[in-house]
Amino acid sequence: MTIWHCGVGFLIKRTAKARHNAPKKDSGPPGVWDIVSIQELIDVEAKEETLLNSYATPSKGSQKRSVSTPETPQSKRNVSAARSPHLLFSPSSFSPSVTPSQKYSSRSSRGEVVASFGSTQGMSWSGKGGSSPLSVKVLDAARALTGNYKSMFQKFTDIREVLTCRIEELGYELKELHKIEAFSPISVPAQEPITLLGQIGCDSNGKLNSKSVILEGDREHSLGVQIPVDLSELKEYSLFPGQIVVMEGTNTTGKKFIATKLYEGAPLPFYQPTEEDGGLDQRMLLVACGPYTTSDSITYDPMMDLISVISRDQPDVCILLGPFLDAKHEQVENCQLTPSFEDVFKHCLRTIIEGTRSSGTHLVFVPSLRDVNHRPVYPQPPFSCLELKEDKERVHFVSDPCILSINGVILGLTSTDLLFHMGAEEISSTQLQRSSGRTDPIWPSPGFGFGSSALGTSSRGRNVPNGRGLSTRACARWPGQPLDGSRSGLAQFCFGVFVTSQKSVLGSGRRGSCILPPAKAPPMKGLQALPSTQAASQRSHPGWQHVPRARHSPICSFCSSSSASDRFSRILKHVLTQRSFYPLYPPFEEMSIDYEHFYSYAQLPITPDVLIAPSDLRYFVKDVLGCVCMNPGRLTKGQVGGTFGRLYISRQLAKGERKSPCTAAQVVKI
Repeated sequence: MTIWHCGVGFLIKRTAKARHNAPKKDSGPPGVWDIVSIQELIDVEAKEETLLNSYATPSKGSQKRSVSTPETPQSKRNVSAARSPHLLFSPSSFSPSVTPSQKYSSRSSRGEVVASFGSTQGMSWSGKGGSSPLSVKVLDAARALTGNYKSMFQKFTDIREVLTCRIEELGYELKELHKIEAFSPISVPAQEPITLLGQIGCDSNGKLNSKSVILEGDREHSLGVQIPVDLSELKEYSLFPGQIVVMEGTNTTGKKFIATKLYEGAPLPFYQPTEEDGGLDQRMLLVACGPYTTSDSITYDPMMDLISVISRDQPDVCILLGPFLDAKHEQVENCQLTPSFEDVFKHCLRTIIEGTRSSGTHLVFVPSLRDVNHRPVYPQPPFSCLELKEDKERVHFVSDPCILSINGVILGLTSTDLLFHMGAEEISSTQLQRSSGRTDPIWPSPGFGFGSSALGTSSRGRNVPNGRGLSTRACARWPGQPLDGSRSGLAQFCFGVFVTSQKSVLGSGRRGSCILPPAKAPPMKGLQALPSTQAASQRSHPGWQHVPRARHSPICSFCSSSSASDRFSRILKHVLTQRSFYPLYPPFEEMSIDYEHFYSYAQLPITPDVLIAPSDLRYFVKDVLGCVCMNPGRLTKGQVGGTFGRLYISRQLAKGERKSPCTAAQVVKI
C-alpha cells in the first residue's frame, strides 16, 4: 500500500513538472496549440500510462490506445448497429467464430421417433396454433414466484426450520394414511417394535450406501437425534439423502435401529378442473430443453430448426426450458462473445417470439440454473419480461419450478436435472438382489465394468456408468464381472447385451437379440465369447439364451420390462410422494438453494397430470402413479442434434374413474 501511494505521488509530481516545463506560446489566442505542444502532451500521457501500468496487474494484451488514424474509418452508427441485438439472427453478431457445426449439419435420422406413449398410431401431430381460445396460466398465480429476491442471506437455523416443517407435515400425512398410533423417540431403548419418523441421512461425507444410513428424528418426538439404521431385515427399499420416511423396527440398545418395515411418502390428489379452466378440446404441446446451440458453435442452428418445426406443426403451446445461453458453453466460458450475455439472450428470445408469431403458438419460457445471464438460485425467478406488445397474450415467463394449467390440465415444469442428481445418490434393493446377497446403487461402481484390463477382456468395451460403454444400445443393467471372477447373480443391472452387429463385445451373436445368462451360471473369469447361434450357445454355455428384441425397441423385453426396479420410475415416484420438486438434501454441489423460498415455491401442491423433467440421461415417457412423466432430452448433445417432446392432452370430465388427460406422447429427434 505504501509503494502504491509513493508511485501515485511520484506520478502527480512528474505530470505537474512536465506540464510546467512545457513551452508556453505568447502569441495566438488561448486554447490554440501547435504540433510541438500536442506531441509533448501525447508523450506525457504515454509516460503516465506506462508508469500506471507498472503498478497494475499485467493483462494478456496491450491496453495502449492507438493514436494513428485508420485507413478505413468506421462510423459510430455502423459500430453500434453491428452489435445491436435487433438485427437478424446472424452468427457474426455474437462471436468471431461463425463456423456452423459440421456434425450437426450432417446428422441423420431427422424427425425420427425414439420414444412413444399411448396410442400414437395414425396421429397427425399438428395443433391449432392460435386459432381457438386457450387458457394458459400459472396455478394459484397469487402465490407464484414472479420476481427477483435477495438470496445468500439464509441462516443454518432457517434451513433447519424448513426441513423440520417438511418432516412434521409429511409425517402427519403418513400417520393418517397408514393408521399409525404414535411415533416413538429415537434415543430411548425399547424391547418391543416401535415406529420412528425422520429423515434419511449419511453418516459421512461420502456417498450413501447400505452401511452408512442414519435416521434423523423429528423435533417433536426425537429432538433431531440421529441413529444408525440396519437395513438387512428389509425386503425392498429405495433411499436417498433427505427422504422423509416412517420406519418400523426394534431399538433394543438405543444406539442402532433395525428396520423391518418402511413407509415412504404419499402422493397428493389430482386437480379437479372447473368450468373456468377452458374447453375439452384436444391440444398439442411441444416441449424442448436447451442448450439451443451445439458445443462447438454459437450459431443457434438447432433453435432455428425448432422454430421451423413450430411453424410447420403449429402446436397450441410450446414449452421452452433453459439454458438459452449455456454457462457451460466453451465460448461463454472463454468470454469470446462480442455483445453482452443479456443482449444475446434478448436477441434469442426476440427471434423465437417473432419466428412463431405467424403460427399463434403460446410460448412458455422456463429459466435454468445454467443460463449465464440469469440468477443462479433455486427456486429461480422468471425472466424479466421484454417489451411485448402484440405478443403479450401468448408469451408467458414462469419460474423454475412451476405448476402450469393448460385448459385445466396441470403440468409440473422444472429445468433442473433432478433425475441425474437423485440418481447419483439413491440406493436400492429388491427381493432379487437380496436373494443374491448383494445390494447396489443404481450406478455401476468403478470396480465393475466391461472390457477393463483387470477383467482380462477386450478393450472395445468400457465401464458403463449412465448406460454407456458397450454400444449406444447396450442393456446397461449389469454391473460387470467382479474382479475375483465370481458371479453375484442378477442384481440391479442385468447381463443382457444387445447385439448391434454380427460380432458383439461378448463375441458373435444374432443381430437384434440380447444374450442373457441362466439363473445359476458358473463362475467366469472375465467375459467370454458366446457363439452366434442358439444351439451353439447351449453347447458351450448351457442355459444361456438369445432373447429376441422388438423391432422398434433398443433393448430386449427382459431388460425393458417396467417394474419396481426401474430407476427412473423410482426417482419420479420419490418426487411425487415426497411432494417436492427437489427432495434431495444435501443438494447437488451445483445447486444453490434458498430454503425459505424453496418451502414456498418448490413444493408440490397437487399431483400434476404431466411432469416435465428434462435430464442429460436417456429420454423417456412413462406413467408413474397416474402422472405422465417425460424427459424430452436436450435439443443438442455436444456437437450433434438431440431430441424434443410432443404431447396430446385433453381434459377429461370428472365422472367415474380418472383417466389421464395425456392421450399420446412422443420424443422426436430434431
